[in-house]
Amino acid sequence: PGLYVIKGLTFPVQIIESEKLDKQENMWLKNLRENAEMDMESFAEMLSAVRMRGKEAHLKAYLNVLLAANPQILKEGKKTMTIMTPELREVLIEIGLAAEWEEKERMKIAKNLLAHGIDPVIIAESSGLALDAIRKIAD
Repeated sequence: PGLYVIKGLTFPVQIIESEKLDKQENMWLKNLRENAEMDMESFAEMLSAVRMRGKEAHLKAYLNVLLAANPQILKEGKKTMTIMTPELREVLIEIGLAAEWEEKERMKIAKNLLAHGIDPVIIAESSGLALDAIRKIAD
């Protein structure tokens, strides 16, 4: 249910009616649309489903389309995701969001180091962040 093929045309056409797809069986396909309602836990489950179905070769392209159509997943991920998979990192680089993600992570680390009393100059030298930026978060 939810997957239909129209034959007899120049080439077969597949129609996907995502509301009718079984959530568990087609999680990776069901979410391949704009406004996918997905939190980071669902995102991680979906990535596992893609891998379990042997679709790793298409994972980069899949992530590229999913994240470009659903930037809210990344916004949620920036708050909760601490470990970035190599596939996700490649896609973020490809769509131009890796630098922003990494900058926010470095700022979060700098804030934690400041809270532990580490000198802002040492944090700047170690992290590559501008000393002025570190001083701003220290205030």
